[in-house]
Amino acid sequence: MEIGQLHAACEMLRRYDGVDAEEILPHELPDTPVTFEPNKGYVREILATQYSLRTDGPGYVDVDELPGDHRYFGHQERMNSAGCPTEQIVEMDRERRGTEYRDETEGDNPIEDLRPIGAAR
Repeated sequence: MEIGQLHAACEMLRRYDGVDAEEILPHELPDTPVTFEPNKGYVREILATQYSLRTDGPGYVDVDELPGDHRYFGHQERMNSAGCPTEQIVEMDRERRGTEYRDETEGDNPIEDLRPIGAAR
């Protein structure tokens, strides 16, 4: 998957910046072995500890600390006025498969509010 992402990035670099990736990438990989390991635990930890953070100027604050008229809330209202596109895709998949794909992960979503309806809270 990572190699596919690299190919896509190289193509975009060529198309949009007019630069061949060969000009900036090393000619060969280092002797250090490259290992690919699961990162679900890391991602779940980041979700659990940083999900409520939002940008406020150059820093990050908890969403509960933002004033009610903060630009974040206006943006969310405009972007999600017809529903959250990501959740719409999840719902379409759920209808097609007849099951919730998130039930196949390793445990409940670390964010209680993002767990499917009816999941343990």
